[in-house]
Amino acid sequence: MKKQANHLNALNDISNQNEDTKHNYVNSSVDNHKYWQYNTLLLYNVIMIYTCEWPSLFIEWVPNVWRSDDDVYNQDLILGTYTTEKNNYILILEVNLPSEELSHSNLYYEKINNYRHNTTNDTSRNFKMKNKIYHECEINKITCSPQNKDVIACFSSDGNINILNLSNYKYEENEGKNNSAVTFDYTLKGHLYQGWGIQWGVDNNLISSCADDSYLCIWDINASAYCATSSSNVVAPPVTGSGGVNTIGGVTTDGATAPSGGNSTTTGPSGGDFANISSNKENCKGVIQPLIKFFNNNVPLQDCCWKDNNVLTVSDNGHIHIYDIRNRSAVSSIKATNCTLNSIDVNPHNKNIFATGGTNKEIDLWDIRYTNKSLHRIISHKETIIKLQWDKYQPGILSSSSSDKYIYFFDTNRIGIEQTYEDSQDGPPELIFIHGGHASNILDFSLNSSYSMMISSISEDNTLHIWQPSRQAYEDASDTYDDTEVE
Repeated sequence: MKKQANHLNALNDISNQNEDTKHNYVNSSVDNHKYWQYNTLLLYNVIMIYTCEWPSLFIEWVPNVWRSDDDVYNQDLILGTYTTEKNNYILILEVNLPSEELSHSNLYYEKINNYRHNTTNDTSRNFKMKNKIYHECEINKITCSPQNKDVIACFSSDGNINILNLSNYKYEENEGKNNSAVTFDYTLKGHLYQGWGIQWGVDNNLISSCADDSYLCIWDINASAYCATSSSNVVAPPVTGSGGVNTIGGVTTDGATAPSGGNSTTTGPSGGDFANISSNKENCKGVIQPLIKFFNNNVPLQDCCWKDNNVLTVSDNGHIHIYDIRNRSAVSSIKATNCTLNSIDVNPHNKNIFATGGTNKEIDLWDIRYTNKSLHRIISHKETIIKLQWDKYQPGILSSSSSDKYIYFFDTNRIGIEQTYEDSQDGPPELIFIHGGHASNILDFSLNSSYSMMISSISEDNTLHIWQPSRQAYEDASDTYDDTEVE
């Protein structure tokens, strides 16, 4: 089961759903959404809603907050269209962020229409399309460089990763090009199939990516194209040893044979050639191949993240793998569950702690120094967990999204706090906030690196939310505790 399979099927086949089931489901969703609207002013410091023209499988904040002449704070969002029959684009959306909290002059509405027709609740005017850049393939994920906010890496559905400097493209000029091919700064070629996991290293400016072809790739875009394509810079795939056992950096794995051959001509399961995966080679200034490649035993990889010089991955078979890029070896392989793991993220305040989640609907907290078992398990979501992300400002705050249409905030400092029976029916003690504003499945969300607990989220019905919980909504449940509880 692939991380985004349910989302893609829903986008393409929604018209084929059973009408009776759909009718009951919609009625329930509408009721829940009404209740959410009634309580919006009590729940949020910020809540903004925008309807996108096309679906986007991802959403990402750009770390570029600035103040305009009219004393308004602005920040950009990156999205990418997912259209099988139309042209696809990288979209840059400029957002006017509120300089003060929501007005609490009216905390109660007699009728839901009073909320809907209140002009102060119309936040669509705070969004402006800043740029629209043609992209030949659908875009699965985009990540921004931590060293240069204008440089992005686009993980395409053809398996290539395109590097682009946004400052070189102006909206008006792009509109006049009539969907002409964009010349990328670099195209990273090394994956046979599409993938969803990509992250830019904060400390080393390297990119890690993982895909359905079972490969974890490490990229250095600062290397020259000649150096990056040299076979001496790439770890060869594992070879089959005696007894059908493979070895990756001294760690044995079971049975599968990686694509054989040299670096630039390695043949994958489809017989494809890494140097000739895409027909878009002429649309970039340089082709870069992986600095290092790790093979994961023919098991698709769903997500990856950095911890200093280590890269952590999660896979379809419930394994967590930890790789060390300094000695180019696998450090550890952890059997976490029998279910698919979709997401992994390292706590920026305590890099020994990381979280995983997947189709088992559970969130596990781990200590990288002791991986025999998880430190703690959070059971709260009702459906598959899609994404996890730690807050960069508040230690111990973890956010999660699920196919149940909710985004949760957890405070891991509250683990172990005693609850009454009534409180336990609402969730575990570490659950401090639930965002229930989406009426359709959530495709992706992004925590703002400039504002604590501010999230942008996108759902299958093309609805984009920007929101930040009101402290009054969760402060009773989030007294300050020592973060070393989970160390």
